[in-house]
Amino acid sequence: MSQYLFCIFFQILIIFAVENNPALHYNERIMKTSIKLHRTIFFISIAAVVFIVDQIVKKIVAYSLIDEPHQLIPGFLEFVLVHNSGFVFGILSNTENSMLRIIIYSVSIVSLLFVLVYFIKSRSQTMVFSIGFSFIMGGALGNIFDRITQGHVVDFIDLHINKYHWPTFNIADLFITIGVFLIIVDLMRTGTVKD
Repeated sequence: MSQYLFCIFFQILIIFAVENNPALHYNERIMKTSIKLHRTIFFISIAAVVFIVDQIVKKIVAYSLIDEPHQLIPGFLEFVLVHNSGFVFGILSNTENSMLRIIIYSVSIVSLLFVLVYFIKSRSQTMVFSIGFSFIMGGALGNIFDRITQGHVVDFIDLHINKYHWPTFNIADLFITIGVFLIIVDLMRTGTVKD
C-alpha cells in the first residue's frame, strides 16, 4: 500500500514539475514553432509548384497554339490562345488606358497580399484549408507574374457548348478555383475557420 501511495505522490510531483517548469514550456513553444515553420514551408512549396507548372504550361501553349486552336473534344473543349489584359474572365481587356492597367495590377497584388496575410494569421490547421490557400497563392502569383512581365495573362482553355462559351481560362485560374472549392468544403466540414 505504501508503494502505491508513493507512486501516486511521485506522479503528482512530476505533473506539478512539468506544469510549472518554464523550460519545459519553452521547449513546447519551440516545438510548436518548428512544426508551424515546417508546415509553412510545405505549403509555400505547394504554391511554388503550382506557379512553376502554370508558367511552363503557358509557355508550351503559347508556342504550340500560335498558328491555330486545337480541338480536344469537338463542340465542348478546345485550346485557343487568348491574351487577357483585363480582369478575370477578360473584363476590361480591350482598354488601352494605362491608369486602368495600373489599377488592375494594384488590385491583383493587394488581393494576393490579403490572401497571404490571412493564410499566415489563420489558425486553421486543417490540411485541406492550407492546401486550398496554397493553390490560390500559386495561381494568383502565376497570373500576376504574367501581367507584370507581359502586360497580359495567357489564357487557353475554352469550354463551350456549341456557340455558348465560358470565358477562356488557364491553369492558374483552375488552381485558384480548386483552392476556393477546397476552402469552402473545409468551412462546411468544420463549421468555420478558426481565427
